[in-house]
Amino acid sequence: MIIGGILKKRYFVMIMLCAYCSYVFHVFVSNLDSVYGIREIGLGDMIAFVHCGTIPGIRMIQQREFELSYMWLTLIMLHLFLPLDYPLYAMENWGYPYIVKSSRKQWWLAKCIYTLMVNLIGISMEIVTFLGGCLISGFGLGLKCHSQAAEIIFGSADGSFSGTLTTGQSFFLLIVAPMLGIMAMSMVLLLLSVTFGRVVAYVIGAGWIFASVFAVHPLLPGNCTMAIRSSWIDAEGMGVEIQVASCLGIVAAAMILGILMIRRKDFFGSVIEE
Repeated sequence: MIIGGILKKRYFVMIMLCAYCSYVFHVFVSNLDSVYGIREIGLGDMIAFVHCGTIPGIRMIQQREFELSYMWLTLIMLHLFLPLDYPLYAMENWGYPYIVKSSRKQWWLAKCIYTLMVNLIGISMEIVTFLGGCLISGFGLGLKCHSQAAEIIFGSADGSFSGTLTTGQSFFLLIVAPMLGIMAMSMVLLLLSVTFGRVVAYVIGAGWIFASVFAVHPLLPGNCTMAIRSSWIDAEGMGVEIQVASCLGIVAAAMILGILMIRRKDFFGSVIEE
């Protein structure tokens, strides 16, 4: 399980996507330099640019409340896709002997750990790729966002955002919150994939992501992957406590429901028929 999680081929796609995002950010910074003279850019600004959720600068430049960023959407959908297939494969053919040798509860908890581990590796690869992009472009490696750059990237619908974030706030907003949101959604997709299949789970996951584009709600952890939806950026956004509690609650609920579901599931019907 551990080796399969580490050597997953889809990580290459994640690295290439993040490298592309780094390039787009490099172009964005060139425009910032030529128009505003902003040069002290770093890792925090790059992650903010990618995980903004809306098109960076749209609320400040064009006075628009929200416009979907397909760069953000593609990245989050890839994060959800990374761990989706293995747990279901482990119920079919080659996987069922392990279910026989261990208890169903242990089998399910192992799949939960695998899913969370792949999420953690995916986030780590994203950050490492962005670090490489900063080194290549000569950007700083600090997480604290440049105040003027952050104000341009995030903007503010009500004018309440001053562009100032502490290093601790940036760390939570740009790394911890997206990681929690991705883990919460991945755990629900794990439960759905084991119950209804991978395709159905992924389609539901896509709908769940799109729902977070149109509403701010604790049961829509996709909001946690969008920095624009934090109360530190927008007064109508989600508070830190709500983000942490909702994501941890969803993860715990998925694990518990999975244990209850797995006790009643017929693992061996398809194997017996063959």
